[in-house]
Amino acid sequence: MSIEPTLDDHTKARDAAGREFQDLFAAFFPYFREDFEQAKFEMDWLANRFFGNPWETIRHTQALKAIDEVRVHLNRLATEAGHIGALVSLEHVIAGPAEAEIIAQEKRLLDLLDKLGATHDEGQFARVVDSLCARIETGIRRMPDTGNTNWQAVHAVESLRTLWKRNTGRVAPSRGLNTATSFAVYLRAGFDYLGVDADPRSAFRRWVAIRKVT
Repeated sequence: MSIEPTLDDHTKARDAAGREFQDLFAAFFPYFREDFEQAKFEMDWLANRFFGNPWETIRHTQALKAIDEVRVHLNRLATEAGHIGALVSLEHVIAGPAEAEIIAQEKRLLDLLDKLGATHDEGQFARVVDSLCARIETGIRRMPDTGNTNWQAVHAVESLRTLWKRNTGRVAPSRGLNTATSFAVYLRAGFDYLGVDADPRSAFRRWVAIRKVT
């Protein structure tokens, strides 16, 4: 007898998860009580939004330092263009056994070095490196800095606000969170459901601050 999960097993597991989701969120979206299929659809939507599309952040200081180091190493490599050219010019004398995959990789490396040397000879290498690094630095600064922010909690606020709008037709609070409102109760329930170990009110304040600068 096979012990592999069957399609029926997956269906039962999804239905069980759907019932849990329905029972929890029907208090905020009453139509869930009469529409189990839509409740499951919204459950899947939230899972995809929260777990599948987390906010992308980066530690600015570390990333910018890395780019500086890359710029230095690339420009140092460019100063060795003469040696690179000499190596490429000796491609025809390569001899001795090697694995086919290694030979293929050697060919790619020589082609890359040949192009690198040509770029340097044309006087473009430093300019290209500076342009590339500057554009990457701009992209880094436009991304949220990881810092000490609990980005999972901020993302939970964002995802749950959208779920609220999808199922009530009402825009969720965007400036302050009154803990006595149904939305605040809903947000707490949502954090528990998603397994987010954070204070929803603090996360909401952080979400507001981030939205002001993004």
